[in-house]
Amino acid sequence: MSSDKGMGRREIGGWRLSKRLGKGGNGTVWLAQKGGQKGAMKILQATSLTAKKRFHDEVKSMRLCAGIAGVLPVFEAQVDPDEPGEKWFVMGLAKVLTEKLGSRSTLHTVVEAFAAYAETLAKVHELKVSHRDIKPDNLFHYDGGWAVGDFGLATFKGKKAVTGGGRKIGPIYYLAPEMLNNPGRADERCADVFSLAKSLWVVATGQHYPLPGSYDLAHAAFGIGSYVSGERGVAELDRLIASATAFEPSSRPTMKLVGEELRAWLAPKTEISMPINMDFREHIAAIEKWQDSRVRAAKSQELRGEAIKVVKNRLYNSLIPSFSGLQESIEKALKINVAIDTNPQNGFVQLRVEAPAEQNSEAFLFLTLDLDCESFPTVSLQGCIMLEWRSKAGFFNLIWNDSYDFIEGGADEAVKLDKLRSDMTEAMVDALSKSLALVVTSENTPELAKSMSVTVRDSRGEMLDGASVRVVDMEGITLANVTAVNGVAEVNLSMANKVLIFVAHSSFKSTVITQPGADNHVVLFGGVRSGSMVCGDSWVGVRGLEGDLGFMHDEIKGRIHRLYVNLKGLSGNGGEQGAVHLSIGKPVRLKDRAGRVVFITPRAVVGKNFLIDFEHADDY
Repeated sequence: MSSDKGMGRREIGGWRLSKRLGKGGNGTVWLAQKGGQKGAMKILQATSLTAKKRFHDEVKSMRLCAGIAGVLPVFEAQVDPDEPGEKWFVMGLAKVLTEKLGSRSTLHTVVEAFAAYAETLAKVHELKVSHRDIKPDNLFHYDGGWAVGDFGLATFKGKKAVTGGGRKIGPIYYLAPEMLNNPGRADERCADVFSLAKSLWVVATGQHYPLPGSYDLAHAAFGIGSYVSGERGVAELDRLIASATAFEPSSRPTMKLVGEELRAWLAPKTEISMPINMDFREHIAAIEKWQDSRVRAAKSQELRGEAIKVVKNRLYNSLIPSFSGLQESIEKALKINVAIDTNPQNGFVQLRVEAPAEQNSEAFLFLTLDLDCESFPTVSLQGCIMLEWRSKAGFFNLIWNDSYDFIEGGADEAVKLDKLRSDMTEAMVDALSKSLALVVTSENTPELAKSMSVTVRDSRGEMLDGASVRVVDMEGITLANVTAVNGVAEVNLSMANKVLIFVAHSSFKSTVITQPGADNHVVLFGGVRSGSMVCGDSWVGVRGLEGDLGFMHDEIKGRIHRLYVNLKGLSGNGGEQGAVHLSIGKPVRLKDRAGRVVFITPRAVVGKNFLIDFEHADDY
């Protein structure tokens, strides 16, 4: 192996070496001069037979392309692997592309260079030669034009494989996916197209490396316009690069077509004559960028929408048997009507149980699942059970709700779905028992105690001071309002009617006692952002929010009930003013003038009495 030491004073083959220009894995490149001609001499340092054969093939591939102006010429070479002595060759002295362009080149100049490279490589491909190592470091400016060099990995017709069949071939950051694991079966011409497109993106954007994978128009990070401002036509280049980096090699354009596309981009745009002369050229680039962002967003939304449809159908098909099983079991056990309502496209499934209610009223128990793909591929399945007793006063109660989040198709999906099936079955049995006891008149119903206590604890078992306890009858009449002291509220009633007890706390979520006895115990859950309140038909405020709310419950002909909240100094659900519709268990987003956001969720309603949970979007 030759040493670099003292090389500047050496001559090889009559070429005098004066300055080292670069060094690679197998060799070094020196500035060389012979007579009046300058060149770049590449000297092989590796001594293995494999390295010598590859070095020989590099020169052979360049000489096969000697008739192409855009390929660096070989002036002289000594590369026969079977002959003794150093292996070297001298090629044209060129500047690396990025060095020639500098930091202030325009997009037009960059495209001019790559149009020339594409045209050169198209001619190389016609000779059955593929470069396989396209990257900015191997693209040059030579003798007044743009030239391709470094054919060390090139392949040509009749070449014997030197690299092992299972090894990757090509520049790692610019490498086409098919060249990673099985290059022996790949069409190297398509791989060259992929690598040239990646190189164009890097040089056009000024980034050090390309983003990995195929160029995805759905994401702004891939757009040249995200890095270059004030340039026209970036959307056209984006589409070309996206096509040239398609995962499937057969979906990429040929190198010839890439060159034609780039030449068309460079061609002067035909001005459209207008009846009135208007010059908005300074705004065209910004308008094109805006239009491209809209197209990108639409494409992303379209692809996302199709994927979500497939997921919703799949999850629907996996859950509907559980609903059918519940339907059959309830019908057999209670001999009552049970129906299933579905909308697979919206990710909605609902089990509706009609309970035998008192005269002049209707009662339904709803088990509902909603599939939320807002953060897809994270999926959220939201389950709830709600009682609707459509009596004159009307009673609506959220009995159970929970959320099951998982990555679509991930390992946790099956676990969460199994838990959902188990939880909703257990919750439905409990909800049926409580609801039937409430809505069905029975001679065996025990008489209500006139004196009751309600003990309120948190999830750690500690007594909660300051909880609001409201006792209401089934006609919506408030019978008692009590505040828990040291976690206990004492209630004395003058009449022993069927009643409900609403329990709320400013720092915890609420609950409802539907079958109160003499001694009642509840556990409230919550956190620093949570709270709840019991409201009537007067204006109320929410802790940490500037503004007032007035809750309304309209009853029409005893069967149709509508719930609203009137807003004062607040907006609802992103801009609604005045009266905003409410649904049990569905949050409403409220925002005050200071920008603070709170979500309120009706948990239960009877007559004019509302039980409301709230949660702050941020700490306050």
